[in-house]
Amino acid sequence: MDTMIESRPRGEALIKAVTAGLDEARVLVVEDDDAMRLFLEESLREEGYVVSTASNTLSAIVGLMCDRVDVTIVDWKMPDLDGFALLSAVQRCFTRVPVIFVTGYPERLLTGTQLEPAFVISKPFDPDLLRAAIAQALDTVSI
Repeated sequence: MDTMIESRPRGEALIKAVTAGLDEARVLVVEDDDAMRLFLEESLREEGYVVSTASNTLSAIVGLMCDRVDVTIVDWKMPDLDGFALLSAVQRCFTRVPVIFVTGYPERLLTGTQLEPAFVISKPFDPDLLRAAIAQALDTVSI
């Protein structure tokens, strides 16, 4: 009987460790500029999000396949494939993951495509605008 009492706190600690972060929103930041990617990662972590990053489109797709992602923040102009390739993959394979584009080229982004991201934010941007877009995007899906 004493052994059950002693093992119970360890069991609760194990359950807590395994389930830690499951109720937190997970954000994937896809940005090829190292400084911007680090800024977004740190800012979003300070806001309480679980953040993963990718420096190119193909790494982002691997990240989406290997980890739970609730919202994706994507730079449109990337070194390998543009953000539309990632948006297309997300909309086909990860239908519940909203995509927020953060770009210095919003006028080019919004012309000539059938694909529509959840939000488009122009660089440079106000961090409050990004936080509001993330919150709105998360409201469209259940975590």
